[in-house]
Formats: sequence, structure tokens, C-alpha cells
Amino acid sequence: MDLLVVGGSGFLGLEITRQAQLAGHSVMATFHTRVPPIPGVGWRMVDIRHRDDVTALALQTRPDVVINAAYRQSDWATTADGGMHVALAAAAIDARLVHVSSDAVFSGTAASYDETYLSIPSNRGDGPMPQRPSAGPLMLSSSRSPDARM
Repeated sequence: MDLLVVGGSGFLGLEITRQAQLAGHSVMATFHTRVPPIPGVGWRMVDIRHRDDVTALALQTRPDVVINAAYRQSDWATTADGGMHVALAAAAIDARLVHVSSDAVFSGTAASYDETYLSIPSNRGDGPMPQRPSAGPLMLSSSRSPDARM
């Protein structure tokens, strides 16, 4: 199975990339400023704030699964708009989308987290993620069955 890990050079993305490789998947991953030293990964530079660039990458690579782990603290254009760009690109190629973010689950104040920590997101409304009204719900359609497995 071909995977595209968006935000593959970040803390969470690196681990997803490593684990996907260990599981035997063909992995492509994106970076924004530096290519991590993980051999065997097809690294692509992309700025997810630019919708056309994300769509072009998806159309070029056509992965079965897109995993979005891209994130920037207090940066709406990357975390929210960029996430929407990734979702739209995945829908355009009928790929399965997985969207994850460690700071959407934990506050980001500890050096590391495990399953025993309470979920206290940093962007819950009183945290650093700027809150602004959205343009409305994002509706994506896909021919994939909702019970299809990865």
C-alpha cells in the first residue's frame, strides 16, 4: 500500500513514517524546511498552505492513504486551512484520509506523552490556537465505502 505522510518531517510524522516503513508500506512523506535522514522514503517538499501545491502532489503520487500530521502552533493557515487542503486533495484522488495531531490531543507542555495522560488540547478555545469562524462545514464525498479498511 502506498502512503503519503504530510508533515512527515515533524515529530509525529517521523514516527508515522518509520512505523509505516516497518509495516512494509511504500512511503512518501513531505517536509517544509529540511529532509529528515530516513532512507527509503520518497521525500517531497510542500507547503500545505498552498492548495494547488497539495493537489498537484496528490495527483502526481496517487497514494492509497494520505496521513496528515502537519501542524504549526498558533498558525491557522497551516493547521486549519492546510488540513482542509490535504483533505480536498485526498478526496480528489479517492484516497483514504487520516488526520492526526498530537497538540489536538495534548497541551504540548510535557516533553512526551503516553496513554495515561489526560487529554487536554492546546487548541480547545482558551489555548494558543486562534479561534475564528469558519466558512462553514467542509463536505467531502468519496466513492469509498465507510467501512472500507486500510
